This record gives sequence, C-alpha cells and structure tokens, in this order.
Amino acid sequence: MNFWIFKWNPDDYDLDGRLKDPDPNTSSKVTKYQNEIALGDIAFIWQTGNDRGIRAVMRIDKAPGNWPELEVEKRYAKEPESDDCLRVVGTLIRRSVHLRQPEIEAEIEKAGAGRFSLLTAVRQGTNFRLRSDEGEVLLRLVDDAIANRRRN
Repeated sequence: MNFWIFKWNPDDYDLDGRLKDPDPNTSSKVTKYQNEIALGDIAFIWQTGNDRGIRAVMRIDKAPGNWPELEVEKRYAKEPESDDCLRVVGTLIRRSVHLRQPEIEAEIEKAGAGRFSLLTAVRQGTNFRLRSDEGEVLLRLVDDAIANRRRN
C-alpha cells in the first residue's frame, strides 16, 4: 500500500460542502503517478490555499483511468471538469478533520520521519507520493484528531 497527497483547491471546489455530504464515494483527478497509484492505496485530501492541510482520507477503489466524474462531485465543482481526464475512484474513509500544515510538519519531525516530503516536492501538480513513515504518521494524526473531536 502506498500513501499519497491529492490536492484539492477550495477556489475550484466546495470541499466543505462535499465533506458534509454523506455519500462516501469520491473521485479525484490524477496528473502524475498514474502507473503507480493502485487499488487499496490511501490518499490524504489536502486543501490548498491559506488554510492548507489535510481534510479527509480516501481509499483508492479504482486505479487511474478515464473514469467519468461522479455525480456527487459535480454538485461541488465550481466549474465542470472534462470527463476525458485521468482520475481515481475511491471511498472517503475519514473526514471531519482539519490538520493544518504547521502541526503536520511538527508531528512528522517529532516522529523521526525527517522533513515532510510535500514541502520539498515541486509545488505544481495535483498528486504527490508520501514516504510510508509519513503516511503512517498522518493516518495516526487523522485518527487522533477525529477521536479528540468526538470526546469534545
């Protein structure tokens, strides 16, 4: 299993509205790594912009292909996407989280995983590979944030 960051831009997509929608099915554009992203991989949904960070977690159910944009996604896109682009189809397995970039960086470093690889990656593009140690730390952070939210 590999871990990925899939960037979603709030200027192009109503991510808040989408994450409140109970439909767990989702799709996401793939611009890189189309031959490496596979079934069962985990993608962290990364909100771009001033309040950047992880908002949800998706399990990849269909490897990259020319899949049509799901109807549920069309409701939240500010402009329709072309159906002739590569995308994955997956299931939102974690939501109700908002881990901001500074806290993620601190936790990655504290766990001994070194510098967060997204910070050294080329900032262009939509998809980024994470190291396994980063993915494991991020999954734990997401689960901790969700558990803390339920307690409060």
